[in-house]
Amino acid sequence: MPILTEIYVHEEVTSRTQLGYQSTPKHHGADPRASQWLPELDLHEEFDVFDLADDKSLADSDGNLYGVPGAVA
Repeated sequence: MPILTEIYVHEEVTSRTQLGYQSTPKHHGADPRASQWLPELDLHEEFDVFDLADDKSLADSDGNLYGVPGAVA
């Protein structure tokens, strides 16, 4: 997981619904109280988790997409 100081907007969109994705400093070291991505994931793998969540419709009642642990190798 890279440490971010600014928002990174991914060029890719999700396969199923064409959603855009951005990696934020909040979840990359800027806020120690916020959930963080696994240290071994790079930004492309982070997007893959988001894409898989969209593909499988893994969302809460507000539409926030969530990944599944171990789903992306």
